[in-house]
Parts: sequence; structure tokens; C-alpha cells
Amino acid sequence: MIEKLASDRDYRIRLYKILKESEQLRLFPAKYMKQSYFAESDMAAVLSDDMIPENLVLINSKVRKVDGVEGRYYLYKYSLLSEEGKEEWYVGLSGPHPLDKTQIVTEGDRTNYYYQTLKSKSLSEHYNALLEGNPYDFYDY
Repeated sequence: MIEKLASDRDYRIRLYKILKESEQLRLFPAKYMKQSYFAESDMAAVLSDDMIPENLVLINSKVRKVDGVEGRYYLYKYSLLSEEGKEEWYVGLSGPHPLDKTQIVTEGDRTNYYYQTLKSKSLSEHYNALLEGNPYDFYDY
């Protein structure tokens, strides 16, 4: 049962917190005790406030310095179906996470997303827009 919950991006962080609070973190499956899995869960949690994406896929991760602090940021693409049933891909970012990939955080202070299509900008431009938080960059016009 614990393995199944840890494998589910929507339950992973809750399970981790419960086990940590009860000093039972040793029960958390080692396979899922990776920063990238927690970044995925963080991204899914932020997206779930407004939508349930059809798909959530890691594009890459980069180390970036924001407000004087270096951290690892994970860039995701997520898909939504249009009213016509066409799949459209958008972009979200989870982070910052520690530079040491063995360290776990459950929530990134700058985790966010926007309704810019993946193809509308380069990956570097998406990183910059999401990290800078310019509201004018959040929608395709």
C-alpha cells in the first residue's frame, strides 16, 4: 500500500509528510525518495488548484540563481484538451529545490505555471518568464 501511494504523484507528498511527522520516514520507498519525484508532485499540486492536466511530463531541470539564491528548477509540460478536443501543451516550473538532488523539499516557493503554449517560446524563455513572474507573459495573445 505504501509503495502504491508513493508512486502516485497526487499522494506522494502527503505520504512523505505523514511518515516524517510520525518519525517513520524509513518506510517511504527508496525508489520514490528522489527530488525529481517530489518536484513532479509539487507541480501537480499547484496545477490541481485550477485544473487536472491530461499529462504532466518533465522536460528538464536547470540550476538557476534567483534573488541571490541558487536552486534547481524543474520545467514541465502539461496538456489540456481544448473545447474542440485538441490536446494543447503548456508549461510549468517547480522549484527551487536544493542543488543536492538527494535533498527533498515538498513545496517550491516559485512553483507556478502559465497558459503559454510550449511552442510559443524557447525553453530558456519559458524558464525566464516563469522565474521572473511577469504577468504579461502568462497568456498567449
